[in-house]
Amino acid sequence: MTRRKIMLFALIGVFLWFVAAIWLRDWAPAFYDLGAGHLTAFALATFTAPLFVWGMAKATATPLDAMVAPTGIAIVAATLLDGIALTWFPAFYAGQGPHLAHTGAQLLWGVGCAMLSALIFARRRLA
Repeated sequence: MTRRKIMLFALIGVFLWFVAAIWLRDWAPAFYDLGAGHLTAFALATFTAPLFVWGMAKATATPLDAMVAPTGIAIVAATLLDGIALTWFPAFYAGQGPHLAHTGAQLLWGVGCAMLSALIFARRRLA
């Protein structure tokens, strides 16, 4: 993989983190106030993660079964930014205490689902 592609996937990770962070700041609290809200928010991440991996593959003309490393690069960039935001800028997520913990858990679940999706897409190549 070229340095240019690595930087591209890192930038995509930054963009996707920003989109997820804004969504979690503005919309996720509504899910957390409901009894089944946690399940709804996690289910949403489970079903949208494959779409993010597919979208990255299409946007970069990368075969879907070759998305394990690119997804990993995007996840590293997103997770580093998330750690910085949760630690030093918690107001970015407009929360504290339980809301901040739910936000962190939601983001970790989402990146885990994205990596699992990339592995499933690449299962034949990895076999």
